[in-house]
Amino acid sequence: PSNPTPRASQMAPFRAFAQAAADGDKTMIVSHSQVQTFTYANTAETADDLMQHVGVAPQAIQQDGLGTLSLYRKAELGGFAVWGATGADGDAHLEHLRYIGEWLDDLPVDRAEPAPAGPLSIANFETGEAPFDYSPLYSGSNVGIAAATADRVLNDAHTGAASQHIAVIKQAQAPAWMLRHTSGGAFPSNNTPLPSAGWIGFWLKTDAEGVSVQIGLDDPDSADLSTLKPVSADGRWRLYQWRLDDPSQWQAWVDGDGVITGPLTTIDAIFLHGDRDAAVYLDDVVVTPGATPLGLPGDADGDARVDLLDFDALAQHFNAVTGLGPARGDFNGDGAVDLLDFDILAQNFGAPGSSPATIPQPTALAGVGMAGALVARRRG
Repeated sequence: PSNPTPRASQMAPFRAFAQAAADGDKTMIVSHSQVQTFTYANTAETADDLMQHVGVAPQAIQQDGLGTLSLYRKAELGGFAVWGATGADGDAHLEHLRYIGEWLDDLPVDRAEPAPAGPLSIANFETGEAPFDYSPLYSGSNVGIAAATADRVLNDAHTGAASQHIAVIKQAQAPAWMLRHTSGGAFPSNNTPLPSAGWIGFWLKTDAEGVSVQIGLDDPDSADLSTLKPVSADGRWRLYQWRLDDPSQWQAWVDGDGVITGPLTTIDAIFLHGDRDAAVYLDDVVVTPGATPLGLPGDADGDARVDLLDFDALAQHFNAVTGLGPARGDFNGDGAVDLLDFDILAQNFGAPGSSPATIPQPTALAGVGMAGALVARRRG
């Protein structure tokens, strides 16, 4: 007859792992047959040892298992489980190996796709215009537009060789216009699922005055709009972005609540507004799942350089804690404008192509609360 007592020295690492699983720190599933052994403990007896060690008793069941297996007992505690199967011959024993892939499907582990480590590109127009390949006149929500086109061009781009050129002609009698430039026709099934935290943004370039922009998201049975941002008319590429998990940057739209919650979030459209004819270039629609905003650290105005204009943006909002973003000096995305953001600006001041200049000293922020911040830090 077999020795039903497994050797403690051989079981020690298995007992330790089983205990960690029972405590919820690991996952361990033991399946066994009823095959007898004659010079060592069999699989049922080693499973008994593990259950005794973690303090769980098996429950009798009658349940069909995978393949030809029939389960006669089961025990569970935390992330530890034992599945006992009938069958006392070699083929029944091997059945556990034949179906190991399906056993693994039942493991109680998180199988969600990991969030991308870096920015997720939604559109860069290098090989086509998808998902912004629907006519800009497709949406019935457009207002005050006589004509509009959206075409991929190769003569200008934020990165690479291509971007999309959007031209809008205002109706003569209309005081202003609004263009809903849909992503995938505004059908969630045509769009890339996005995280509900992090940042979403894109680069625009125009010399037209009076243009503003926002983005609409489906979330998934409702829709929300970002806050409206003015578009600089200096003819340079600039970044416009919103933090997905900051409710102050979103507003309710169609059945929405102004909060991006997921679990399935997709882009509905980019909304452009204006009061005269305008031509706008669009490029690099990007989502980053982390807390750090897109673009050059310290670049508040999105002009791809860090200079006194960015320092001014930080100074104007120093010590603020609501409605923030990189445009207001919150360069690390922690929801506050403080010395940490000043450090980011200082480390990147003059980058990458701005004229050499001397970074203002922190004392220059005293008028907006820097002195109080310094005192608070020293006391803390």
